[in-house]
Amino acid sequence: MSETLILTKDLIVAKGSGRVCYNHPKDFSKIIKIAYPQVFYKNQNQIENIYYNYLKKHNISTTHIVKCYGYINTNLGKGLIFDKVCDYTGDISLSFTQYLDKVKNGSRVSLKNEESLVKELEKYILENNILFVDISLKNVLLCEYEQGKYKLIIIDGLGGTVLPRFIIQLFIKPYQRYKIKKMCKVFVNKFYSRLKNR
Repeated sequence: MSETLILTKDLIVAKGSGRVCYNHPKDFSKIIKIAYPQVFYKNQNQIENIYYNYLKKHNISTTHIVKCYGYINTNLGKGLIFDKVCDYTGDISLSFTQYLDKVKNGSRVSLKNEESLVKELEKYILENNILFVDISLKNVLLCEYEQGKYKLIIIDGLGGTVLPRFIIQLFIKPYQRYKIKKMCKVFVNKFYSRLKNR
């Protein structure tokens, strides 16, 4: 973390409730997430860094979550580096919400297999005990990694929102399992609800 990157407003990709997402100024295949100043136990970067290290230590599959490369120093403080999820064309992948909206307004043809993609993601989460706690459809991207081949990738909402609760969910296994099943069910229900309304 010796290098200090300069992040400017023109590099901003998106803003969330807890972080700002920037294009990496030296590697446009990566993005950098900077947490807003706040109390330490609500720092999403801190929580996600702990969680990604936990997944790595326990050799847990990360096939359906965005890859994290750890911290880097910036002029705005420490940032977490992630892959930028793109389609095989090089375009940034749509969020699942954006995709469903485009199908609804007729600007994109339905894949017809969205349900199987959701079931595949649900299976991945349950089999690997992934703490996906902010289950917004906006936090999942639909990546066309090869022409006509798709998968859903979680880009945000992993681990937890508050550090003490996250630690409890991580290490008290019965509660962890309960939480994962509950949030997974909510995510699937959100998808079906969105599907009916499109």
